[in-house]
Amino acid sequence: MSVTLVACGSAKQDRPVPARDLYTSTLFRLSRRYAESQPCPWYVLSAEHALLDPARVTAPYDTRLGPFRGAPPIHAWTARVLDALHAAHPDLRTVMILAGHVYVDPLRRRLTAAGVTVLDPLRGLGIGHRLAWLKAHTPSPPNR
Repeated sequence: MSVTLVACGSAKQDRPVPARDLYTSTLFRLSRRYAESQPCPWYVLSAEHALLDPARVTAPYDTRLGPFRGAPPIHAWTARVLDALHAAHPDLRTVMILAGHVYVDPLRRRLTAAGVTVLDPLRGLGIGHRLAWLKAHTPSPPNR
């Protein structure tokens, strides 16, 4: 079993909406489009909620992982994400993570230790190169 994880973003709608529509940045929208083009389930990595089903109605929030880098809260957040992933997919074998290192690094360590392959195609890329990679690797939406 494989899943794709997409990082949340600070730019959000101003009202509760499904998680897939809550985040409004270009990076999130392109990451979402890429994730939706994959033949596996996808989830949002949320600093506030850990792992969000894209259909879950979620209110805007202002929580970030960055300030907690290396502190106990990141370990608690990582455990929450992994518990939710393993509960939903006990046979998890591969995880693609479309996120920055603050999200990816703690998850990679724990997933790899559990025998899960972690794919991180955006690793080391700046925002412009991330956007370009996502555009180049995502099928264009059909014309309407």
